[in-house]
Parts: sequence; structure tokens; C-alpha cells
Amino acid sequence: EQLEAITRSAITLAEATRSALPEAADALLQVLRQFGGGDALAFADVLASLGQSADELGDTTAAFRAVGNTAAQLGIGVEEVAAAIQVLGAAGIEGAEAGTALKGVLLQLEEQGGTLAPSVAGLTAALEGVTDAN
Repeated sequence: EQLEAITRSAITLAEATRSALPEAADALLQVLRQFGGGDALAFADVLASLGQSADELGDTTAAFRAVGNTAAQLGIGVEEVAAAIQVLGAAGIEGAEAGTALKGVLLQLEEQGGTLAPSVAGLTAALEGVTDAN
């Protein structure tokens, strides 16, 4: 049943991003593994929201490859990571570069600890704390 749900979700993602099914399935499985499983269709929707083409899905996959494990370990949800990747993309920082930049920010905030730690405050609150401090 779970395999069937993942397969249907991968097909939906491939259609939404006009990607080949193997690339869509790889992207979806990567995110599912990084964030400990979950609702495959919801994850496919998140990935599809970040890109409407195969190239954009490739950039999204590269970004999640760079930051996903770190974010998941800090308890940051896939939706928050996707939103941050989208903001970086709008600023011209895409793909692995976006994921690496976001990972660096998360690790720096976590290292500082306290109310800025994403594992304590969540990503949104931590970033708001940085903005308020500046």
C-alpha cells in the first residue's frame, strides 16, 4: 500500500513538473528518506510547488540533497525548508548553492543556541530573531 502511494505520488510529481518518472521518483524518495517518511503525496505537492519544469525539479532536488538531512535533524519540516529554498531562488540562489547556503545558516544559528536555534524555535522564528537582532 505504501509503495503504491509513493508510486502514484511520483507519477503526480512527474506530470506536474513535466519530468521523467525516474527523476521525479528519485526526488520524492530522497525527501521521504531525509524527513523520515510521511505522506508521499504531500511531499510531492511541496516539490511540485517549487518547480514547474524538469530543470526546476533538478534544482530543488539538489537543494534538498544539500540541506535536507540537517534540517530534518533540527526538526524543521519539509514545508519550511521548501519555503526557504523558494525565497533563496527568488534572490537568484538556486539548486545546490541554495541548499548549501541554507544549511550553513541553520548550522550557524544552531551553534549560537538560545532562542535563535532552529531546533528550539523553528526555522521561521529563528530567522525572525536574526532579523530583529539586526
